Amino acid sequence: MREERRNRSWPEALKREIVAASLEPGSSVSLVARRYDVNANQVFAWRKRYAAEAAEPTEQRLMPVANAAERALRGIALGRKSWLFAGSDRGGQRAAAMYSLIVTAKMNGVDPQAWLADVLARIAGHPASRIDELPPWRWRPEPRSQAA
Repeated sequence: MREERRNRSWPEALKREIVAASLEPGSSVSLVARRYDVNANQVFAWRKRYAAEAAEPTEQRLMPVANAAERALRGIALGRKSWLFAGSDRGGQRAAAMYSLIVTAKMNGVDPQAWLADVLARIAGHPASRIDELPPWRWRPEPRSQAA
């Protein structure tokens, strides 16, 4: 049985069907592999080859990719021993919130220090109806009024 399974050749149409099934929302590669009696590693290899063809272009644009977030956290990982002692769970949560703000600003091409300083300085007097101007992807520094 094992030798027969190893030497089996798969038709291209069936490979594409398996890849499409593994890319459906809520499916997992291991479940699809079991359903079709194929090794999960083989399904991953086929996904690399056929994923672009199986997914619609609009789906590819909307699929979340964690690579950018993981890359952004690499700098933080260098100091993780220091961060083991955030003081408390709430301190760790606050540090995570600050990291999220800083990384979001960096990913949007905004200087995090300038953005945070400006937003914190004007948030108290900023109208709630214009709060959508403050996230880093829409933020513009407030023009400084010059004294006469």
